[in-house]
Amino acid sequence: MASAQRAPVGDSVPVPGALPAKPASSPAAVIELLRKPKQIPNSVKFMLGGLSGCMATMVVHPLDVVKNRMQLSGEGGAAREHKTSLHAIRSIAAKEGVLGLYAGLSAGLLRQATYTTTRLGVYTWLFERFSGPGGQPPNFLQKTGIAIVAGSIAATVGTPAELSMIRMTADGRLPVDQRRNYKNVFDALIRIAKEEGVIKLWRGYLPTVGRAMVVNVAQLVSYSQSKEILIESGMSMVAVLLRVKHFTPDLFYVQDT
Repeated sequence: MASAQRAPVGDSVPVPGALPAKPASSPAAVIELLRKPKQIPNSVKFMLGGLSGCMATMVVHPLDVVKNRMQLSGEGGAAREHKTSLHAIRSIAAKEGVLGLYAGLSAGLLRQATYTTTRLGVYTWLFERFSGPGGQPPNFLQKTGIAIVAGSIAATVGTPAELSMIRMTADGRLPVDQRRNYKNVFDALIRIAKEEGVIKLWRGYLPTVGRAMVVNVAQLVSYSQSKEILIESGMSMVAVLLRVKHFTPDLFYVQDT
């Protein structure tokens, strides 16, 4: 009678119906995962970038109103209307109501939907185009050039909305008979084009482009470069925080050494 064949010592014997053991993720495996993120369609990236900007505008727009009013305060040698930011907030709320702090909100939202959407979308698209065949990111100089191009394109698209926003936020400080009383951002765009000419929609274009270039380099390039350095240095858990979309159960097996 043949004896039953024994499994070699140290080998695991599979149990019928049992799930295979899940290998522990090593830091190297996590880093490799972070280097190869799931691809998101560019159209979705554009939409998410604009949506995030619009959500931020809903919160910070009153500060834009206060900033514009204070910058125009004392124009033409007149006495300053607002001594401090709090004084400006109280004054606007008293004279125009609380909603006065949201004057020009439609223009602010359109600015974010155009400028921010284009800025983030073009940067991401060019970043992918200039990445190496193995997924290697562009070098620092390439990132800087990409950010400058993205910022200039975004400023070109967003300047008309920004011009409308500045006029709408400042309208309440003018005498009643001198106010433009734009109904919304689209009314402002149409009236400016009709009354002053289409080219006037890009008034202040060059300073706006210069600012957009600097902002893009300071924000996007520094973020991309820092993330790359952290991933290459093996700081996997910090890299995970920089890639929130990769928070899956597998990553909680990571142990930094």
